[in-house]
Amino acid sequence: LEFSWFHSEDLHTGTTVAALAARFADALADLARHAARPASAGRTPSDFPLARLDQAAVDRIAGDDPGAVEDVHPLTPTQTGMLFHGLSQDDRGVYFQQLTFDLDGVPDPAALAAAWQRVTDRTPVLRAHVVWQDVPEPLLVVRHRATVPVTHLDWRDLTEEERGHRLRDLLEQDRERGIDLDRAPLQRLVLARTSDGAVRVVWSFHHLVLDGWSLFQVLSDVFTQHATAGREPLPERRPFRDYVAWLRERDAAQADRHWQARLAGLSEATALPYDREPRESHRAESTAAVRATVDEATTRSLEELARTAGLTLNTLVQGAWAMLLSRQARRADVVFGTTVSGRPPELPGADTMTGLFITTLPTRVTVPHDRPLLDWLRDLQQEQSEDRRHDHVPLTRMKGFTGLPERTALFDSIVVFENYPVDDGLAAAHGLRLSALDGIETTNYPLSLVAYPGTALGLRLGYDPRLFDADTAGRMVEHLAVLLANTAALPQCPPARLPLLTADRRRQVVEEWNDTATDLPGGTVAELFAAQVRRTPDAVALEADARRLTYRELDALAARLAHRLTALGVAAEVPVGVLADRSADLVVVQLALVRTGGVYVPLDGRAPRERLRGMLAEAGACLLLTDAGRQDAARKALPDGTVLRVDDLLAADVDAAVVRRAITEQGVRCLWLTAGLFRLLAQEDPTCLRGAREVWCGGWAVAGAVVG
Repeated sequence: LEFSWFHSEDLHTGTTVAALAARFADALADLARHAARPASAGRTPSDFPLARLDQAAVDRIAGDDPGAVEDVHPLTPTQTGMLFHGLSQDDRGVYFQQLTFDLDGVPDPAALAAAWQRVTDRTPVLRAHVVWQDVPEPLLVVRHRATVPVTHLDWRDLTEEERGHRLRDLLEQDRERGIDLDRAPLQRLVLARTSDGAVRVVWSFHHLVLDGWSLFQVLSDVFTQHATAGREPLPERRPFRDYVAWLRERDAAQADRHWQARLAGLSEATALPYDREPRESHRAESTAAVRATVDEATTRSLEELARTAGLTLNTLVQGAWAMLLSRQARRADVVFGTTVSGRPPELPGADTMTGLFITTLPTRVTVPHDRPLLDWLRDLQQEQSEDRRHDHVPLTRMKGFTGLPERTALFDSIVVFENYPVDDGLAAAHGLRLSALDGIETTNYPLSLVAYPGTALGLRLGYDPRLFDADTAGRMVEHLAVLLANTAALPQCPPARLPLLTADRRRQVVEEWNDTATDLPGGTVAELFAAQVRRTPDAVALEADARRLTYRELDALAARLAHRLTALGVAAEVPVGVLADRSADLVVVQLALVRTGGVYVPLDGRAPRERLRGMLAEAGACLLLTDAGRQDAARKALPDGTVLRVDDLLAADVDAAVVRRAITEQGVRCLWLTAGLFRLLAQEDPTCLRGAREVWCGGWAVAGAVVG
């Protein structure tokens, strides 16, 4: 900064003006020194241009020590989504990350803690906290200084078993504490000495400030600082605020047009194979997991296929997941989330920045029956490449481009392909040995698939144990591994026809479970049941929970319900929808329909409302029977028909005389609207439906012999 002084020699001498200029320069220097002091008061909106704050908001954020605030900028859309999701659940464990590992080569744990602090001092997001109240938009506030909380423990005198118990207790207590978003830093450290030269590290942090790749960068910087005792300078990394500034410059209109086209016509969520249907108040959380490994030979085949076809291994994994969802949801159009790096190649230095860049995008896929697998996968990869150009649009905004109901999520499963190198090589370069690496990461999705590339491709399927049984998750990951193997073996097979059963599982389904040959007595179901009632009227016929019914009692209830159904117009081959949980009354319904000749149309309570409506319309059912737990869903599924509770019908005072009707053996007894099952059976054994008079597939009635 230079100043030129001009004066009249008739009024002032040069000495006088020079002295004035010197005093002026001294005053400016004093002002600059004062402003640079940490305790100096006064920050203005111009100090934080990205935040767009007024002076009152700046004063509230700066508090009593304005000089302690280094920067203030908005959260990214992904960070904002994490913040509000966590606040809405009132759960500190949401997006809580916990990484633990053994580190050998650390004779002084305090030196490792000091290295961690030096890296924190150089990394803005590691010194930040979040402000969301009384501000126009949620903000990340970076402090000039934030001391990393470090707990030192000594486990050297403990046995391996005792250390294991201590570690499990520590991890559980640490998770229960969670992370306070309004207090910097959003991380803490536990260093437990396990020998004179080794420590067990537990690093806890909030996902809002770090993604997987950034985690690797922080560890790399810490190990470097530890090895050189701070003598080697840290690599230059652009601050996270530069990415926030880049986001502000994106063309929102162009991105909106892209997602409007991609999500047009989406009005139904992709159904998952829930064992227990999620209630509206349930907060999904994938806290349990099953694992599988694709063998090395198959992994090499997949890598070779990807290389020769111009694909990535990530695309093959996503294609397999899309095929699995399509089979289970019994529809070609499926949607799942795909986690992408979010680091824009057009932003110089983005690959070395530290912060949260990953984002999850909706991947909408149509799984074809008549196109080669490789052609479909190439299109999938191209579509995702275009999606990534617009990955800065918030999911809440994307959902507005769909026709999904208000409380229906855009997707309920995600796929993550982890390709960042956090392994022993990371530490070995600095004279350390890293082992027993493990991490706790929960997502707010019922299913989360993570793929780990390596000599053998690893698969980890996280699931919500309140919605899925472990066996269900295990079968899914087994089917996924088979689909991946067959992707490598049958790249020209149409995706919808790619086998998903192992040889052993196929033999079990087609042969063992189908080995039901037995001598069948003559007569209809109604006649056979009536004969059994006459033979053993007082024997127990049915047990359900605490309820026990004899054949006589079961027959009387079935007769009572059949009488009511007849009065409602149920006769031979009249379809009757049934939406109810398993119970004794459900068996009563089936027997009553056998008596009347009505067609039993079972409905899956896990299916979306639109699917249930379509099934009832396709079956032509105007009457829907239900129970207390399903009555609300039943009324929404058949708003213009008759919906009745079975227990109400059974409680009515009617003549319990047995309803007798002539029922031929050719009458339809049950209608299952599950063409996906028929496709699977026919695919595994094309002869399995031969002999059937006709099979309904997607609304078309065709001869059983031609299905497949």
